[in-house]
Amino acid sequence: MLGCFDCGHWWLDPFPRRQEVAQFYTASYYTHQRPDSESRIQNWRERLRLAVLASVPGYEQLGRGNRLCSAGKLLSRLPSVRNMAECGLMLLSDREKGALLDIGCGSGRFLEVMHRAGWAVSGVDPDADAIRTAQARGLPTVHSELKNAGVPDGCYDAVTLSHVIEHAIDPLQLLKECRRRLKEGGVVVLSTPNPLSWGHRIFCSAWNHLDAPRHLHLFSPALIVKMLVTAGFRNVSVQTVAKSALPTFTSSVRLSFAGVFKPLLPLTILSAIVFQYAQHACLANSKNIGEEIFATGVN
Repeated sequence: MLGCFDCGHWWLDPFPRRQEVAQFYTASYYTHQRPDSESRIQNWRERLRLAVLASVPGYEQLGRGNRLCSAGKLLSRLPSVRNMAECGLMLLSDREKGALLDIGCGSGRFLEVMHRAGWAVSGVDPDADAIRTAQARGLPTVHSELKNAGVPDGCYDAVTLSHVIEHAIDPLQLLKECRRRLKEGGVVVLSTPNPLSWGHRIFCSAWNHLDAPRHLHLFSPALIVKMLVTAGFRNVSVQTVAKSALPTFTSSVRLSFAGVFKPLLPLTILSAIVFQYAQHACLANSKNIGEEIFATGVN
């Protein structure tokens, strides 16, 4: 990737043609994963994740029938875990539940959670395999780019883009398309990797969030704000978070030491835990070091 610290924009070079992008998403890509393909450990982790989300006021129903709810409540007392839960709900926990459109919905994992929580959900994604997985979950989703999806204007209380904007050929136009679909007073929420993060500075070209060639753009927090304002949003806010710091660290170590990663695994996991909690603690004074950017804007 090439980048400019002055404007805060990083981009893939050479930049692919539109018709080339689809081939970057193979059948093994994580958005294709079906619920019944998950391992026992993955299922346990998902139950624990839902237990933590159920600790958020208004989302208690996500823990119904989950024996890990007590553990989730206990973990949610940690500030870092509370922040992870808020981010897991795309910062919508304080919003009145209504109609939600998820752009780049993938296999529908987020939509399924929000539907259980009481939102009226729908999603779009250009990946046919991912949409088949989402539809197998019974979720109302469309295989299409947003601009061609037939999604009506002015109908949604919230539009979410979780790690989507970095995949877009024209990210500013995508934000404008999102705004068209929102009701007056509706909110857009996006998350995307932060190129100013500790992880990028430490691991450089081995930072897993570079993810070439799928990630076409990366943006600084200041540039995300500028783009949202240019797209017509108001009351724009931005923050960086340590939510994905642990998996980012372990994946980046794996890329850095591909040949000898397994012997390093115990030390890597311990270092990743320290990395995540140190990053979360330092965010109070260094607001741009988190691995992910979360931004909101009101229509």
